[in-house]
Amino acid sequence: METFIKGTYKKNIFSSNDGFTVGLIKIKDTNDQDLTDYNDKLFTFTGLFAELKLEEDYIFYGEVIDNLKYGLQYKVTKYEKIMPQDKDGLITFLSSDIFPKVGEKTAKNIVECLGENCLDKISSDYECLLKVPKMTEKKAMEIHSRLVKYNESYQTVIYLVNFGFSMKDALKIYNHYYEDTIRVVENNPYELIDTIDGISFNKIDELREKTNVSVDDERRIEALIISIMKNICFQKGDTYLDFNTIYSAVTSVYELDINEEKVKYYLIMLCQLGKIIIEDDKYILYSYYKAENYISTSVYNITNKEDVKIKDIDLKIERLELFFDIKYNEEQIKAIKQALVKNFSIITGGPGTGKSATSLVVK
Repeated sequence: METFIKGTYKKNIFSSNDGFTVGLIKIKDTNDQDLTDYNDKLFTFTGLFAELKLEEDYIFYGEVIDNLKYGLQYKVTKYEKIMPQDKDGLITFLSSDIFPKVGEKTAKNIVECLGENCLDKISSDYECLLKVPKMTEKKAMEIHSRLVKYNESYQTVIYLVNFGFSMKDALKIYNHYYEDTIRVVENNPYELIDTIDGISFNKIDELREKTNVSVDDERRIEALIISIMKNICFQKGDTYLDFNTIYSAVTSVYELDINEEKVKYYLIMLCQLGKIIIEDDKYILYSYYKAENYISTSVYNITNKEDVKIKDIDLKIERLELFFDIKYNEEQIKAIKQALVKNFSIITGGPGTGKSATSLVVK
C-alpha cells in the first residue's frame, strides 16, 4: 500500500537550485502506522519539488527513513498540491500574496458569487469573475492569469513524472521550457537530448511510444546517429568516424531498414543543423570539433611565444642533481632544458626511461 502524509508546509530548512528541499510539514492525516503519533505535529521531509509555498497544504507520498545524522525524516517520492475546498480556505487563498490586488473583501465576494468550486471556474474562463460586484475585466484577467500560472509548474512537472521522467529530470525540463514543456515533449522529445544534461537517446526512445513520433521519424534518426557517434567515439577513443562505421552501427544496433543514401542524407542534414562537421569524408561531432580546435589553437599560440630565458641553466641543473642525489643522462638534460625554456613541451618515453625523474625537476 502506498503511504502518504497530508498536511501544511510550515518551514523551509534547505532548498537547492535543482529543487531538492528539506522542510517541516505539520501532519494532519497519514496512513503510515509509524507516524500515527505525529498527527498535528511537525515532521521533517525531504525530496525534489517543482515549487512549494509555505502555509499551503500538500499530500506527500513516500516512506519514513532514519537518517544517521538527522534522525527520522519522510522521504518524498511524489506529491500533490491540495487546493482549498471550504469557504474560509478559499477566501484565505484568494487574498494571499499570490493575488496581490485581491483583498479579503474581494475574495469573499468571489467565493460567495461563484461558490466553492470557484477556482475551477476561474481557471477555465476569466469572464466568470465579471459576475462579481465591482470586478473589472482587467482585474479578472489578472486573477485568471495568476491562478493558471500558479497551477502550471506543478501540473507540468507531475505530467512529466507520469510520462516517465524522474522528478529531478522533470524539474530540469520544466525549468528550461516552462509553458512550452508539454508541446516539446509530445511533438519532439528528442530535442531534450540536446538541451537537458543527463537525458540520453535511450531514455527518450523508451518513452517514444507515448508520443506521435514514429520509428522512422527524421528527428529520431538524427538523434540516433548522434547517439551512435558519441558511443563509438567514447568506446574507441576516436574524435571522428568514417561513413562505413556509422552506417554499419545505425543498421545493426537498431535494425533499421535504411540504405546508405538515406544515412548520407541525414548526415548532411545534421551538418546543416550544426551538430556535426564533415571534412574529407570524416564525420565529427561539433562539440568534439570545437574542443579540438580550441586545443590546437591554444597549443599553437603557446608554442609561438618567445622562449623563456634562464641564466646559468646548466649550473642550476647540476645543483638539482646534487639536491636530488641523481644523475641525468643527455636525453633527460635536453628534456629538462626544453621543458623549462619552451612554453609548451611534451615528455614521452617507455617505462623506466626516466620520465618521472625528469618531470620532478620541471614541476
